Amino acid sequence: METEARLQVEDEFAYPGASRPQLRSVQPLVERVFRVRLEEARALSTNDGQIWLKMRGDRREVEEAKLFVKGQVNEQEVRDVSYPEVLHSVFCGAGGLFLDCLIKYTCALIQVRSLGTLCISGLEEPVVRACSLVLDLGEKYEATKGWSAEAGAGSAGELLESRRAFRSLVERWEDRHTLDLLVLPATVKEALLGLIQDSGMDPLRDPRRERDREEGKEQERDEEGGVQRTTVPEGERQEEGKRFLSEGSPEHSTQLRKFPGAALPSSPFLSPSTPDPGEPGAAVQAQLGGLQSGVGLGEEFAHILRFFTAMGFSEGVVSRVLSRTGPTEPSQILDLVQQEQNGETDTLLPKNGVMGGAEGEVVKGPPQHTYPLELHPAPLPTVVTGEQRFYEVLQTPFTLTLSPDPGDQHLRQVIIDGSNVAMSHGLGQFFSCRGIALAVQHFWNRGHRRVTAFVPQWRQKRDPKVKEQHYLTKLQDLALLAFTPSREVQGKRINSYDDRFMLQLAQKTDGVIVTNDNLRDLLDESPAFNSIIRRRLLQYTFVGDHFMVPDDPLGRGGPHLNDFLRSKPRSVVSGSHTFAGVSPPFSPAPLPPQRHAQTEVLQYRTQPAGGGAKPGKGAGRGGRGDSSRLREHLLQVFPGEDSLVTMALHCNPGNTDINELSELILKLKRERAEDR
Repeated sequence: METEARLQVEDEFAYPGASRPQLRSVQPLVERVFRVRLEEARALSTNDGQIWLKMRGDRREVEEAKLFVKGQVNEQEVRDVSYPEVLHSVFCGAGGLFLDCLIKYTCALIQVRSLGTLCISGLEEPVVRACSLVLDLGEKYEATKGWSAEAGAGSAGELLESRRAFRSLVERWEDRHTLDLLVLPATVKEALLGLIQDSGMDPLRDPRRERDREEGKEQERDEEGGVQRTTVPEGERQEEGKRFLSEGSPEHSTQLRKFPGAALPSSPFLSPSTPDPGEPGAAVQAQLGGLQSGVGLGEEFAHILRFFTAMGFSEGVVSRVLSRTGPTEPSQILDLVQQEQNGETDTLLPKNGVMGGAEGEVVKGPPQHTYPLELHPAPLPTVVTGEQRFYEVLQTPFTLTLSPDPGDQHLRQVIIDGSNVAMSHGLGQFFSCRGIALAVQHFWNRGHRRVTAFVPQWRQKRDPKVKEQHYLTKLQDLALLAFTPSREVQGKRINSYDDRFMLQLAQKTDGVIVTNDNLRDLLDESPAFNSIIRRRLLQYTFVGDHFMVPDDPLGRGGPHLNDFLRSKPRSVVSGSHTFAGVSPPFSPAPLPPQRHAQTEVLQYRTQPAGGGAKPGKGAGRGGRGDSSRLREHLLQVFPGEDSLVTMALHCNPGNTDINELSELILKLKRERAEDR
């Protein structure tokens, strides 16, 4: 009695009267899922408009139900969460069992908004927990792509036990999603079984669910979500199964081929029975049953045979296929049965054929066009989509190939905004890791050896929107990629700001940031950041797999790309400095006439230090401070012409005569004006 008194409680709480419609809409769900009784107790006051709600049930379930109701009345958080479309059966199949378990375990309302999208609402913590569980299911599925359905699921004994438990559970609530559920990967099945156990909603111990189902009152959510329909009657279910196989379910057919070895369902109409001796194939079936009963497989043969015949295939065709293959993978059986069925419809068997019946009795089941040998391709879309264009680009192979030569040591550090580049290459829909590799390849080919791409750490997780993740692994192995820190706390992702990492590295290394982001939010954080954002951002574009950068990254009046990417001189070469106001005894060789000074003037970089002017009296006394003062003097003479001053100093590192440098800058300005 003490235990019962401790577990059974009656709780009352108030909620706004304006929320009564929301409460009434979820009341049946609350009573069914949380197994509590809800009723309005009394009006608290006519002034504040609040209504008292009485809730009775087990202590734990009352607390969970109260949390759920508060979330629906207040609706603090609403999120849309995507999931792999092949998991649609999890949220719509098994009579809504798994969806109810998710609701009970998380105390959040979960609804199927559309194929591949869930709407989750409630208090913040339950919503976060529900989002985390849904994403975890998706990751478990994505991690098993290309495996067999039962691969990587533990020992053989545990695998067999969980497989039987899941199959028994799903077939208890058999519907049109049963086959999709049965071919799910073992890791997903185990997660769903664990969810049922944790939520305490095992239907095998829930007679009320069984009674509702037997009376035909069980409702299941429609494909589009939010629409209720009654369970399909047994007579109509077979016709629905025929349409399912003939028309082809994309997620079902994909799973059958991805997960060979998955168990076939043994639904109520698959139970073994004695064949009618008058039916075609009865003799073969009897032989199979007699042969296999000795080794204990007769029941499985009968299940498979009855399953495919219920779908409309000829019993004789299925029997012949099973006699050759045995109870093997469902995908193989389905393909062979389709081939055999189409072979019979193409050529009628003679009267003394294998089946031994009349010609009219040889071919049974659907007509030829219903079960084609190959699935007809879907009609081409009337409008080309960005997703389609992106996948066309991925058809062209690309291999990251970095040459071993030392490159140019005078080039600046290149810092790549990995997220920005990847999303740009993925047309804003996918995180294309190939885009980052293409950018790295481009700058490596230009001679840069100090290249770093920043990518958030959570992009390492499996995600259908992240494409070709092997490029990230290779770049990290080559020390060309750095992951910015990120972690998850109670289902919430906490990320460090990767833009700040890029600016900090650019500040330390005098580097250039490759991004199409303006970084406006960090513009006023520090003078150094402000200067980098204004003068050292390099924009880009993709044309398919072609990574392209402009020749004039700072505009038509700015430096050429070659100068923009070249490091500033760290110090003046010894012997090239003269005292201010004293001209060197030898003037530099006059510059030849040039039409395009921005690019052709680069040839002077290859001259040895002092090649244009021999050392004067002040040789050996120059330093970094004198070079900086020279630059400041030139900027005073040419305000706003920072790019031309930089170009003149870079092209004439041994010349410290401000007059000669001024003449050179004037000449460059005239030539640039003529080019315009």
